[in-house]
Amino acid sequence: MKKIILSFLTIITLFACSSDDDSSNTEDNCETAASASLEAAIDFNDATNENYTDLCTAYKTALEAQIDACGDLNGAIQAIVDDLGDCTQETDENTQGDLSVTAGTLSLDFDEVNIVVEDGLVKVTGETSASNNYNIYFELAEGTTGTDVIQNFQIELTSVFYPYNEGTQFDFTSEIETNSDGVLLGSFYNVVTNNEGADMSLTNGSINLEY
Repeated sequence: MKKIILSFLTIITLFACSSDDDSSNTEDNCETAASASLEAAIDFNDATNENYTDLCTAYKTALEAQIDACGDLNGAIQAIVDDLGDCTQETDENTQGDLSVTAGTLSLDFDEVNIVVEDGLVKVTGETSASNNYNIYFELAEGTTGTDVIQNFQIELTSVFYPYNEGTQFDFTSEIETNSDGVLLGSFYNVVTNNEGADMSLTNGSINLEY
């Protein structure tokens, strides 16, 4: 959706300064505002779960400034602003099942799970509802099953841990049995490490989700 908005905004940017005859807005101000909104759109197009709200808010602010500077004769820019809403990241409330792991000796149940299918990737985000706010994230290509098909895995506890580099003594392992028709079933385990080189063992990693 964001990429569609970006393409549409590019068209608006190219014609914004010629689409409104309001003499109170100079051509220079309009071009500056339009360029700023396009830059904000590019940033928002690459938003992650962590910075989504901040980049969305910056994008909305830039669009509103563009309306002030250039006008919005057909309401196209305002429609994008309205579509962004309150910049709250949407979650999939229909995701059900189990996403859990034992990290060291700590048993974790990620009971708030969001799954998004985007650009051919199934993107899974899990958080604990407890105050510790632990989270997990990984991706895999839509429809793929088998060994080690999980990509960009990370788990955040007191720091962020990533899979051990491939070829080292401890290789992070994942097994995906089902990945179709809104069902994701598999497991993961072995050693992960943080940026300081501290290792942590993951055992009993369970993925049993419907979305």
